[in-house]
Amino acid sequence: MNVFHYVGIVAIVGIGLAVAPAVNAQSTHGAFAVRLGVGVPLDNNMRDWKNVDVISGFSYFMNHSAGTSTMTGIDVDTQLHTKHGNSAHAMGITYTVRKLMGDDSGGRNYYGAGLGVYRTEYKPFYEISTAQSTSSTTGVTNFGGKAMVGRMDNRGRFAEMAYTYTGTSLSNGLSATVGLRF
Repeated sequence: MNVFHYVGIVAIVGIGLAVAPAVNAQSTHGAFAVRLGVGVPLDNNMRDWKNVDVISGFSYFMNHSAGTSTMTGIDVDTQLHTKHGNSAHAMGITYTVRKLMGDDSGGRNYYGAGLGVYRTEYKPFYEISTAQSTSSTTGVTNFGGKAMVGRMDNRGRFAEMAYTYTGTSLSNGLSATVGLRF
């Protein structure tokens, strides 16, 4: 895992912490959002719940007015997966559409989907047959997508569950995140 990936994750979390005091009790329908959570990869080892992923993300909503029922935007997501000393890092840029249900009094449920490009970098797992390990990083770029459901209140807070397909078994999976819109 190189320094660039850690800096990206810290920057996304830092932006969220920096703007959190600016969110007040008034209705907040900002164009930006940050989120942080956990994920479970759907590879062959998904029964091992000790190895959850760290998920972070940033969104920009192109139409973010208070009365809108469909929000389109760009999501940038990162995922860090570690298992038995090996690691995988996925980053995706996705065009998303979220359909908000109900009126804007208190909170709104939503569902959505997105298509994008995902880059997964990983270190190959230890090879028992050759008794050698390698520290080289391999990267794969694929088209993928995600489907999501969530709830957003009018203070800017939200919770979201998503299934992300990145094209590689190490980073395909389910995630649960909480976030803040500003």
